[in-house]
Amino acid sequence: MRFRDFVYAVRTLRKSPVFAATAVITIALGIGASTAIFSVTNAVLLRPLPYKNPARLAFAISGMRKLGVKDFPFSNADFIDLRNGTGAIFEDLGAVNSGRAIVPREDGSPEQIRWAVVTPNFFHTMGGRIALGRDFTEADGQPALPPAVVPRKVILSYEYWQRRFGGDAGLLGRAMPGQGGTQVIGVLAPRFELLFPPGANMERNPDVWYAARLAYDNANRNSVSLRAIGRLEQGVTLDRAQAAVDQVAVELRKISVIHETSGYFIHLEPMQRHIVEEVRPL
Repeated sequence: MRFRDFVYAVRTLRKSPVFAATAVITIALGIGASTAIFSVTNAVLLRPLPYKNPARLAFAISGMRKLGVKDFPFSNADFIDLRNGTGAIFEDLGAVNSGRAIVPREDGSPEQIRWAVVTPNFFHTMGGRIALGRDFTEADGQPALPPAVVPRKVILSYEYWQRRFGGDAGLLGRAMPGQGGTQVIGVLAPRFELLFPPGANMERNPDVWYAARLAYDNANRNSVSLRAIGRLEQGVTLDRAQAAVDQVAVELRKISVIHETSGYFIHLEPMQRHIVEEVRPL
């Protein structure tokens, strides 16, 4: 019976080729659209973030209520004050900035790289693993050490290390080509990436990671660049953490006229929720 139904269907479609083509195209488009939607939904909304215990990760986001600014990076001093004021709340609080730059190769020709500057604890905060060499240490972030005396420490992404240097382990301990005052100390495990909302304008796959040397510059709180991510202590609720962060913002408004007049605030947002906030309605 089923075979006869199949033969009948084939004959019917052969008699109406336009209808048959339209039906096939419609079904194909429907399958393709459904697959694409599921792929995006799975990658963005359903799949856990590729970090250690991602449910405990939260963005610390500053803003200025009186100016209508809801997402603003931190200055060095503001980040340091936030870190010092929330030691009992966060197991780790790291910060990152990223961008692109033109650097010289060995032969002097230009090369564009994607870079990131991170606090020495950043990979520990996120659960990023080192495939070769070592991770940053707190000593690598000492601000009073000029590169001419103590080279700035650098970690490469695994993909860049393979693509640019052919996986040469001998690069460890040496300076980046054309970048005096640096020293390559490690290579990240494959596929580590920075996940931020699109509006943050962060590089997703930096090639070169530099240890940040953050100086406490109280006079320059309007010079901002850092995005902060914290790992909550075990058992600390988001509400409790937010209360601690609110108190830091209160203190910052007391010591900074700009913060006071702009209505400066700091808000905690679970990492997964904040990343998908812009795409969830779509």
